[in-house]
Amino acid sequence: MATPCRDPTLVGKRFRRKVTMGALGSGRWVRPTRKKTVTGCVQLDIRQLARVGALQPGTWLWVPVLDCQLEVTEHGLVSYRHDRQAPSTPPLQGPQRLPVLWRVCRFGGQRPIFQCPTCPRHVYLMYGETGHGWRCRTCAALAYPSQWESALLRQMDRANRLRRRLDSDNCLMFPVPQRPARMHRRTYARLVALIQRHEGGLVPAWQNQLQADRAQLTQLTQDVRQGV
Repeated sequence: MATPCRDPTLVGKRFRRKVTMGALGSGRWVRPTRKKTVTGCVQLDIRQLARVGALQPGTWLWVPVLDCQLEVTEHGLVSYRHDRQAPSTPPLQGPQRLPVLWRVCRFGGQRPIFQCPTCPRHVYLMYGETGHGWRCRTCAALAYPSQWESALLRQMDRANRLRRRLDSDNCLMFPVPQRPARMHRRTYARLVALIQRHEGGLVPAWQNQLQADRAQLTQLTQDVRQGV
């Protein structure tokens, strides 16, 4: 027979927050002040635009997620926000200019780069949000998804990325792959050493994670019993 749940008002305030986790250590508390991640915004990569030849003056680009239209000019990009139901109507807001600078490469040629319209930073990626326009990652106060991962998950991701450089289908469940064809032996030895170093740190990280989860459960149990 299931044990009846206690009154939630008897639980400490810091334990009343919503938790999204499937197992111990797999999630984090959902904080109202938590930063948004870059994956939740529309990304505008100037390197990709230059690669496909979309930086020619007179080119028009449509971003359906933000209901905006981008015009490529000689000095950069101009963003116009339109109504989704009537895209041919005049813009809803004034145009936002995204200056594009051309840097001289070391071995010849030029490469484009954005200048953030709200700060003097030069970036390759601009992030768009509804109601805020285009901004760089710092001005938009965005974080990377890996910044919200535990130390154990970050350690596993590093090891998996190194393994995929040797074999795209390899993971931690299999032995270290053999040296791929046309890879230098020194490069292979360096990658294997890095893999062993990161995988060797998984055991201490896993132990620290278990200790932290055990302490969290102990504190939660004590607070519930004491009716905090």
